[in-house]
Amino acid sequence: KLRVDLDHYSKKVEDMNKSMNKTMSKGKSINDSGVDKIKRNEQKLIQARQEYDRFVNDLCGFIEEIMDRGWKDLHPLLVKMAQFDSTLSNEEAILLKGSMSGVTEHLKGMGAKYPGLKPMGRLKELETWSLESLNKVNPASMRSESPLMIEQGGGGSARYLTS
Repeated sequence: KLRVDLDHYSKKVEDMNKSMNKTMSKGKSINDSGVDKIKRNEQKLIQARQEYDRFVNDLCGFIEEIMDRGWKDLHPLLVKMAQFDSTLSNEEAILLKGSMSGVTEHLKGMGAKYPGLKPMGRLKELETWSLESLNKVNPASMRSESPLMIEQGGGGSARYLTS
């Protein structure tokens, strides 16, 4: 609104000055009502400029406040979030402590059932293998006992088959 007023009076005063200059260049005099009218609009322009400058100055101060010191407003929120995360993780650890020990023991027992199972996993090893070498290590006859197989038709989408 302030910028609109400033632009309005700037244009209005400019147009009135052009009109007065044009009239004076023709050798005619400006009547008193025209002079009063331009003085009133010049005063309104000065007032609009002052209000606009004051607002811009206040806005710059506000932006500076946010940019320089806004983190202080977030600090209490960050503290509360950290406290919440700490409390939640402690409560989850207490809840899972008893139930997870059974899962852990079951997973450790899988090593006896599958002798090739390595404690460190095979991801680093698999990274260096090619598809052909995987087929040689695990021939199709060994994979047929897998409970999950993929059937792929000619040009169709793949679908899972369960035995």
